[in-house]
Amino acid sequence: PSQWVDGICSELSLETKGKKNIKTQIIAEKLKKDMPLIFASLPEKSKEVLKILLNDGGCVNYGKLKGFEDDIGFWWTNDPPTSTIGILRVKGLLAVGKMPQNGRMYKVALVPEDIREEIKKMM
Repeated sequence: PSQWVDGICSELSLETKGKKNIKTQIIAEKLKKDMPLIFASLPEKSKEVLKILLNDGGCVNYGKLKGFEDDIGFWWTNDPPTSTIGILRVKGLLAVGKMPQNGRMYKVALVPEDIREEIKKMM
């Protein structure tokens, strides 16, 4: 949702005005450019989640993360997530959605493909 894109922009100190598709491109550029700083700011539990994801190719069934706090609200600009998984989402390092597997739709968590290798290097 655009509210989440704005929240990510706000978290990464980017402009929140403009079209969503342009902002997502700017977010991707910022993540690639500032990944060492962004990664260093993560709590250890959030880094554990990234390790699980990257050890499984960057995408896992969401149930595999059930031991980690994942509370989030909707208005990230005013109320950014502070949970283990929420921190990764608001920093643009993790996305949650549905994906077809074996003829069924499953909730999954994934690290965007274009930043996986950079994160692996820092782990």
